[in-house]
Amino acid sequence: MSQDLLIGIFSSDVPESLRKPALSNVQPSFVDYGDGCVLAKGFDNDRAIQAYEATLQDMMANGGFQNPAVGQICTGLATLYDAKAAITKDPQYYDRCVEYMSMVQQAMQ
Repeated sequence: MSQDLLIGIFSSDVPESLRKPALSNVQPSFVDYGDGCVLAKGFDNDRAIQAYEATLQDMMANGGFQNPAVGQICTGLATLYDAKAAITKDPQYYDRCVEYMSMVQQAMQ
């Protein structure tokens, strides 16, 4: 599903299904403890995964592995799924992480 970047620019009559989600009150940030450790606050990994998977589908439909950004998007998705697996303790997300890492290797060839 590609995103229409022109939605909402020329008209205020945007269908409900195409409206961007409202931002939450908690904005993503890092808390720096000063001892070399930082803590991420307010990040929504599920929303990021959805956006990056939609971007990856668009890239694969328009050029596939010839696009140099495919490897970078797959690396980001692998990192997000690795973090999600660690948080939820669900091994299916590690499998997704491995799938995206194999796509990274394929993109580098």
